[in-house]
Amino acid sequence: MSLRAQSPALLGLVASALVTFVGPIANAQEQPAEAAVEASAPPVRKASRDGARGFLEARGSYGTYGDLASGNGLGLGLAGGLAWGWIDLGIAGSYASLPTHTTDRIDIFGVGPELATRTWLGGPATLRIAVDPQYRSMREAGASTGLLGADLLAQFLFTISEETTPAWRLGVGGHVGRFWELGAGDRAYWTAGVDVVVRSWW
Repeated sequence: MSLRAQSPALLGLVASALVTFVGPIANAQEQPAEAAVEASAPPVRKASRDGARGFLEARGSYGTYGDLASGNGLGLGLAGGLAWGWIDLGIAGSYASLPTHTTDRIDIFGVGPELATRTWLGGPATLRIAVDPQYRSMREAGASTGLLGADLLAQFLFTISEETTPAWRLGVGGHVGRFWELGAGDRAYWTAGVDVVVRSWW
């Protein structure tokens, strides 16, 4: 057989040898590179709206206790506890300083449980509804009187970031309630006001 007749057979053997021996080597070199790319990719953190977490909330308020005071005054509220699903359960404290019909001011301190529910409105917005039953101590001119009642709060909160620890929300809201003076007379007072809210959770 001539050399020209043997050439196609030789070329076929060479090609078969390249596929048999070079192919696995090339694949072995590519696989570690692809694995390294996958390993180096940062994990994507998904924002969880339903995870259990602790929360702390501060509220600056401006409001009144009806005819108990001669005008509106500033107040401060703090709340903390556990949040899971769309439920908050915690403890809330409050303070208000109000003008009176005399030269003295009334200082009112309160503490009690807090129960709230939250619903996502879309985007960064959340609506939170809370009820704060409290015992409050009213102090005027050295005398102290107890009050018992509850405030209902409605808050519109806006998420700043869910990727930080702690995460933060800012918002605005309002509150309205009814409190009864303990002891002689048992007089009742309406409460009302607007709030600025700062909330963090872990």
